[in-house]
Amino acid sequence: MKTEIHGTQQRRLSIEKSILKEIDAYSTSHQKTRHFCELIDSGQTHDYSWIVMTLIGPSLDIVRRLLNKQYSKSCVINMAVQILDAVEIMHEVGFIHRDLKPGNICTGNPPNDDHVLYVLDFGISRRIFKNNKSRELRNKRERVPFYGTRKFCNRACHMEQDQGRKDDMETYVYTILDLFHNEKGLPWSKDLTDQKKIIMKKKALFANPHKELDPMIPSSISRIINYLNGLKFQDPIDYRFIEIELKSSRSELKTSDPSDETMDWTGKLEKLLRESKKNKKAETPKGEETLMFERLTLLKKAKEMASSGQLSNEASCAKTLTSKDVDGSEGPPTGFNTTQGTNESRASNMKIEKPPKIEKKKSRSRN
Repeated sequence: MKTEIHGTQQRRLSIEKSILKEIDAYSTSHQKTRHFCELIDSGQTHDYSWIVMTLIGPSLDIVRRLLNKQYSKSCVINMAVQILDAVEIMHEVGFIHRDLKPGNICTGNPPNDDHVLYVLDFGISRRIFKNNKSRELRNKRERVPFYGTRKFCNRACHMEQDQGRKDDMETYVYTILDLFHNEKGLPWSKDLTDQKKIIMKKKALFANPHKELDPMIPSSISRIINYLNGLKFQDPIDYRFIEIELKSSRSELKTSDPSDETMDWTGKLEKLLRESKKNKKAETPKGEETLMFERLTLLKKAKEMASSGQLSNEASCAKTLTSKDVDGSEGPPTGFNTTQGTNESRASNMKIEKPPKIEKKKSRSRN
């Protein structure tokens, strides 16, 4: 579930709703694999709007922590092929994502759907065509404010330039490199507080990927980077070339079965999530419903402060909730995520004043 407080300057929830509807229609008519949540319902109260989507599993960041190890290379290639499919669908529908990263990609709900990846969070996505029928691209803007995640955003985003499909694919490459190794994959992983260093290293990577990439990264990624580096803003993407390069990595990695699409968590995820909740050994987020109520309570307090003159308006308080995550996320509020979901009736009957009581079970020590 996602909610958005009324009165915020950035109205992103309507964008997400529109994108989900258009993607669903496209996937159905073209018989494409569903790498996106299905929009179940939407509505609004006096204070906020909300949408309810299908329940899915944890993000790839969380799964990696649950496994307590880096992903295998064969698993990363399998993930890369699925994510490429999702990005291609978005572009075909007429949108660029602009904030692709492991935290915005989730597994399906275990145990039956956890082999499928889902792309989420279209809060800063943008339509790229003037008209979907003519497929004429919108004019390139001269300057665009920075919205994104420093660790994963493309060079155009850093330079406050308009982004096209090639720039979305650049962010895709950074996502795949991070999945190979969250420390060695991206050369700037330890420089996230230094914007100039990040830009310098991203430029160096695209100028000479063979030199800048860690030896553990398959050579096909260098060839993909070289291909993307030769594209211009308006150019379409040769997704089949990228797919062929990715699949060729399987033979380079000498996997036992090049056609094996098994993920590292296959058959394990449900148990890992259960053990994580029970033992609290893995770092998992707070219950998503609890987070939502906490945030709604904060904004209610902000409204009271605004009415008493302590804040100029409610929007100024909303700005204080701008995300700035450990991976360098920046940008306007895009709605409050509760991606693990609640049902429709619960959403429509929420009371902001009284968050639900959560009984804490005493953990038993084991010798």
